[in-house]
Amino acid sequence: MMNDKLKKIGPLDVVEVKGSPQGPCIVLFHGYGADCYDLTPLSQVVKAPKGSNWYFPNGPIAVPIGPGSMGRAWFHIDIEGLERAMRSGKYRDMTNSIPQGLDKAKMLAYEFLSKLNRKPEDIILGGFSQGAMLATDIALSSASNYRGLFLLSGSLIKMQEWKKLAPLHKGMRFFQAHGENDAILNPQVAQELETLLVEAGLEGQLEMFRGGHEIPPQVLKNLGSFLQGLT
Repeated sequence: MMNDKLKKIGPLDVVEVKGSPQGPCIVLFHGYGADCYDLTPLSQVVKAPKGSNWYFPNGPIAVPIGPGSMGRAWFHIDIEGLERAMRSGKYRDMTNSIPQGLDKAKMLAYEFLSKLNRKPEDIILGGFSQGAMLATDIALSSASNYRGLFLLSGSLIKMQEWKKLAPLHKGMRFFQAHGENDAILNPQVAQELETLLVEAGLEGQLEMFRGGHEIPPQVLKNLGSFLQGLT
């Protein structure tokens, strides 16, 4: 994507891929250490409804991802703790955690979403990894249902709060995908998130795939079918 598509919408820098004024808005939050350009190719390969408007916001926090390299994040994570867990072949339990900076990221995201001047029923929220956690928190904390929610390699956090909020969004449709061999975010916890959403009355299911912390072609194909089905 070209830099001239980067614009300021509310408090966030956003890559915008315009569709038609009547088309749905698809908002996709990137993962930890990536940026707003990381997932922009999905607007070209996912078969979304005709005229869809895609928005790829940039996380507000700059984080180091290597010598001389910086990425962006939505909230802070304990990288050292995560790496220790991965080396030991275990997962960090975040199901009841409220990550530092998540509430601020959600506030910034709400302000950005308000500047789209579209009703929630015209907006589809999604995210990858950390971005999926943010998208879930936004959707469940909102007063209204969004048109849909898609969670790519996300996880369950704020469990007690989400359990209280999710029943308020009965009928909202979701798509969830997670790799069976994801070494970063526990596939079993992804199943727990699916159970929480379904038992609360949301409509959707978890697609497990053979792979790790990634978005394989089959998931992109099925995501397109999900998006088409929301029209």
